[in-house]
Amino acid sequence: MAITKISSALIGANTIATSNIADNAVDGTKIAQNSILTRHIDDAQVTADQLAADSVITAKILDANVTSAKIANNAILTQHIDDNQITTDQIAANTIATGNVADNAIDGTKIAQNSILSRHIDDAQVLRAHIADDAVNSEHIVDEAINSQHYVDGSIDTAHIADANVTSAKIANNAILTQHIDDDQVTGDQLANNIAIAGTLGVAGNITQSTGDYLYTGGGNFDIKHNSASQNIVLSTTPSGGSATSRMRITHDGKIGIGTDSPSQTLDVNGTLETNNLTVAGAQGSDGQVLTSTGSGVGWEDASGTTINNNANNRIITGSGTSGTLEGEANLTFTGSVLQASGSANVTRNGPIGQASGAVQTWDVSAAANTFFVPSDNNTVMNPGGTAVAGAIIQVEIAMGSTVYAIAWQNKFKFSGDGSTPTVTATANKTDIFTFRYNGTVWQEIGRVQNLAQTV
Repeated sequence: MAITKISSALIGANTIATSNIADNAVDGTKIAQNSILTRHIDDAQVTADQLAADSVITAKILDANVTSAKIANNAILTQHIDDNQITTDQIAANTIATGNVADNAIDGTKIAQNSILSRHIDDAQVLRAHIADDAVNSEHIVDEAINSQHYVDGSIDTAHIADANVTSAKIANNAILTQHIDDDQVTGDQLANNIAIAGTLGVAGNITQSTGDYLYTGGGNFDIKHNSASQNIVLSTTPSGGSATSRMRITHDGKIGIGTDSPSQTLDVNGTLETNNLTVAGAQGSDGQVLTSTGSGVGWEDASGTTINNNANNRIITGSGTSGTLEGEANLTFTGSVLQASGSANVTRNGPIGQASGAVQTWDVSAAANTFFVPSDNNTVMNPGGTAVAGAIIQVEIAMGSTVYAIAWQNKFKFSGDGSTPTVTATANKTDIFTFRYNGTVWQEIGRVQNLAQTV
């Protein structure tokens, strides 16, 4: 009898081996609950398909075996991170933004020393309560930022003002009074030159240098007193870049020296003395007087000098043969343009008598036997002047220079022959000589020599 089925009762325990089981013959129904253990599963055989949803729990995962590659993007949420687990190492640089920080979460312990800069503080956020006492000093205040409205009346005292910081611009006009100036603090350096005092300069007592010395006025005289029997009163100035130099001194014995430190006289001036009015011995002298030595002093004396006899306008002055005396010659005059001899004066030629170009050539023919030398010039006019006596004879020499000029004769001259005016030699460096005799009315020509070589 053939066997068609083998029941489990016929199979002994642990009898069916791997080789007795066909491939893919053991399905899920053949496997008992909880019968597949770790050892039954070969390495790397449980894939994602074999894992049920939510089946991998914490206990199933080996410590430190969930790497970054196993974590999906955006998969880690707040609830996955235990308290106090994120440290500085886990936070990337520049990662925490304003939105990541809870309100009021950053307290003083989280802020590093010196880390809060001006850009971190919003405008108008630093209040009085935030500023420590004595914390604001000069470098914290911007220039010209503190105005008068920021100060409580009477709040700025001496301790708040830095040394040397109250300048003249900060002091109101007429604000400094006597009580503000300490004793002995105003020296000569503080006094301006040429101080004008409107009213009275009052000094309570003397301005004292030493015992008995003072500068004082009691409403009358202005007294400067030096009480020493051997010291002087000295006025000195200091030129730019120089040292103090004595300019005037009054010695203890009453001598005044200007420009000298050792005056030998009551007034001793070493330098130039300039004055508009000088009074000596109570007088300024009279017109023409000079200041001279009298032998016992200095006084005004009539000036001694040269005496001029017969002095008058335009007279030529000649020597007299007497020391200190000159003669004014009445018959010799010079007006500035005309040299004239009159009366009994005789004029002889010793060199040329010149005249201005185009001018009238005038002679004084009051004396007889006069010879006149005339260097010709452009349009020279012959003009005998003065009062001649009948019979007087004159000679006129006309000398041509390197340039030949025309000569004109006044009608006081009458010429020989047909009476026509002679033609003067028109040759350079030649001389014509004409001789005339006065008949009481005109001068008649009595001789003529022309074209002579010049002798002068």
